[in-house]
Amino acid sequence: MAFKIEKSITSQSNVLAGVKVTYNADGSFDKFKLSGPQTGGARTINQPSNATTPTVAVTATQSTVTGTATAQLNSLFETAGFSTGIAQTGTGAFDPANAVATSTANTAIDIYDGLGGTHLANLFMRKTGENLWEWHVTLNGSDLTGSTADGQFEEVASGLIKFTNEGKLDTETTTAGTGVFNFEPELVGGTPPAANQAIAFDFGSSIVTDTGTGDDGVQQFGLDGGSRFDIAVVTVDGVRNGQFDAISIDTKGDIRATFTNGDTQLIGRLALALFPAQTDLSSIGSNLYDETDLSGAPVIVSPDTVGAGRIIPESLESSNTDLSEEFVDLILAQQVFQANARIVTVSDEILESLIRI
Repeated sequence: MAFKIEKSITSQSNVLAGVKVTYNADGSFDKFKLSGPQTGGARTINQPSNATTPTVAVTATQSTVTGTATAQLNSLFETAGFSTGIAQTGTGAFDPANAVATSTANTAIDIYDGLGGTHLANLFMRKTGENLWEWHVTLNGSDLTGSTADGQFEEVASGLIKFTNEGKLDTETTTAGTGVFNFEPELVGGTPPAANQAIAFDFGSSIVTDTGTGDDGVQQFGLDGGSRFDIAVVTVDGVRNGQFDAISIDTKGDIRATFTNGDTQLIGRLALALFPAQTDLSSIGSNLYDETDLSGAPVIVSPDTVGAGRIIPESLESSNTDLSEEFVDLILAQQVFQANARIVTVSDEILESLIRI
């Protein structure tokens, strides 16, 4: 709220560009403070659209005027078009065109559109007061529909996070109207994703917003004691597009397809049938049996339940052949062949003798 008030004031005239607005500053709880520029002479802030709002004179010596967030400032909020709800801390403004200079720290995150296209989002964190931070998400203009040129960054989502004095995540909010993305296709000429895709940014289990512990997620203490901004883990629940890679069946009969992006999807399930009278099934050959009137109607069940068989994927059925018996039969067949071959040989010799006679 404070930085919105400041933006409204400074937009009235170039001579007001040095005015700064803060909230809860210098230990003043629930109070706004307006500070004039350090040089350039005195400045006067007027609210001509509301005669009940007092004129505030701000001198060049950094004198300040404070006021509570009550009826005294409600007219200022209404004139500027702001909500009169609980004011938020903030000084100055985040500038997407100069994001690094107007933020405290940043990191990059891959986000995915509805068709699995990958887009690089930049998350900027900006400390605006004690235990208070802003967050801003920008994308390159080439990733979004609209007039933002390639190489320029457009802010698409923003919000505020607040910590307790112990450094735990207290509240997290998203600025109304943000967090909705209109992506360009990942590949030039490709199918455009659906418009107005909503992407939520969750900073953890906040105490007030999520009724959580405040320990799971973003915390206001660093790995080296707090002097450095550290990113340990960023989790994204979307997936990039991928091609079919393999298929597998597990012991439960689930048939799953695996894709090149690492995603796995359930595409089917094997089912087994039980018959009231299995011995009355009709054999149709090749280890296949058919239902008959005597066997009864099949009952479809999952594998390894209520007496159904188990599925052992990627396994071969053991042979039901008696190897010793087969070897005996093989030896007998070989002996018979040898005996027949000898008879043929003897017959040839007899015929050859008769021809010589």
